[in-house]
Amino acid sequence: MNSLGTIKSFTGIDSDIAVGELKADSRSVAPGDVFVAVRGQVQDGRKYIQQAVDKGAAVVIYEDSDGFSCKSEGVVSIGVSDLESKLPELASVFYGDPSKKVKIIGITGTNGKSSTAFYIAQMFGYLGRKCGIVGTVGNGFVNDLRPSINTTPGPIEIQRELVRQIDSGAEYVAMEVSSHGIAQGRINGLSFASTVFTNITRDHLDFHKTFEAYFDVKKSFILANRMKPVVLNCDDSTVYEGLASEIPSDSLVTVGRRGDYSISDIKAEKKGTSFLLKTPDFEVRVAVPLIGAFNVYNAVEAYASVCECLKISGDQLLGSFSSLIPLRGRMELFHTKDSPLCLVDYAHTPDGVEKALTGAREHTSGRLICVVGCGGDRDTGKRPMMASTASSLSDYLILTDDNPRTEDPEQIISDMLKGRISCGYEVIHDRREAIRKAVSMASSSDTVIVAGKGHEDYQIVGNEKRHFSDQKVLKDILGL
Repeated sequence: MNSLGTIKSFTGIDSDIAVGELKADSRSVAPGDVFVAVRGQVQDGRKYIQQAVDKGAAVVIYEDSDGFSCKSEGVVSIGVSDLESKLPELASVFYGDPSKKVKIIGITGTNGKSSTAFYIAQMFGYLGRKCGIVGTVGNGFVNDLRPSINTTPGPIEIQRELVRQIDSGAEYVAMEVSSHGIAQGRINGLSFASTVFTNITRDHLDFHKTFEAYFDVKKSFILANRMKPVVLNCDDSTVYEGLASEIPSDSLVTVGRRGDYSISDIKAEKKGTSFLLKTPDFEVRVAVPLIGAFNVYNAVEAYASVCECLKISGDQLLGSFSSLIPLRGRMELFHTKDSPLCLVDYAHTPDGVEKALTGAREHTSGRLICVVGCGGDRDTGKRPMMASTASSLSDYLILTDDNPRTEDPEQIISDMLKGRISCGYEVIHDRREAIRKAVSMASSSDTVIVAGKGHEDYQIVGNEKRHFSDQKVLKDILGL
């Protein structure tokens, strides 16, 4: 139990009243909790104060800059101005500044954040160090990830999750840092030990409006932490040219063809990929059981960040490459002795699709068949770009539904077909049937890649979230 006195700086109250958790969602309030009623851009939490009180809230902290006053009886009520912007720091103080008790590596970029975080955790584990994960595919540890709602959780949830991981023995945490999380201040109040910038391509323009604004948000996160080690993909010219000159030389760590951690001579192998790695201390050929050159970059960025965080040369970490396992839904492999090679990947941007298909092609002797769609109620401008990219790199294309949400699936596909389609294709809205058709038309020398949903085990149609898993469909088809 915490005491109300822990947040004296925000409330002006120095009290030893015992309280439970900090909650911003009235539905999750339990007896003794502190309910924070924020006046947000979409919802005004003050409308739910009585509901929180009825559920047993002991304290209500609310936005009062507009003259609002809490009238609920039987609780301690505290008005705070500009509460939304203060919430991240309030949550940090309430939970005892957990980010100062663990070393957090923050990973941002358009693609590769989840895989890089997953590889970082595995590499720390290889050295006997326990590393937690906060991100898209879940929160927790490598073998125990609990589902997450957002890539970067809300400010209260982040602090609570850090406490949970520290209590479970975490010394380090690999945290995905999304552009939404940065722009909305969810990471304010966190202390980062180092950062990684994987790459930058078009995404989330429905929120940021322009690519420049999207990049600037991510840059702001890196520059705010530029006095700590910063791992940059120097082969991404936008990232390198836009950031390298603003980072102190003793903080900048580059990964790429001419990087401090140099990658060259990438070759597709039967069960993975090999490459030549040159570090500041040695040169060696490395093999990883991962598909795609982009996964090599993710793995080396993870390797560099762990080496820099621990201040080691890296020779003792080399053995970790061969034991890496891919993240669920990131070039995840399914096949039998006589089946085509089947891959599930989260690629949901033009760049993500390009990387996934290029990686798959390197391992394909026959045809490459791609099943892909686009999400509804999201950036419409990338739809023709995704279809064009998928078509240019595939031998056959099946356009299908992703998460149509409240949009007409016919309109989403129509938008995709505005792109240049240069290979044979068909439209099958039913995603299960689209995957089934792709596998049925493929030979054992072919590759089928199902792109867009990755780890997601649901499909959102209208406002309904239905259970659906690309992996489960493939397993059923292949008899796995």
